[in-house]
Amino acid sequence: MVAGYPEDQQWDIRREALSPQERQAMDALPFPALDPIDGKHGPLVEHWLHAA
Repeated sequence: MVAGYPEDQQWDIRREALSPQERQAMDALPFPALDPIDGKHGPLVEHWLHAA
């Protein structure tokens, strides 16, 4: 698996179901401002905005 994370964020691979508190913490994470490949108007940004 390959992934990238913004500064000041740490990864956490989950192998079991999230607790309600963990789900709440995940839901509170901000969406990235930029698609890591295509920038501000990249397809991932559009997907993130429509999924929110």
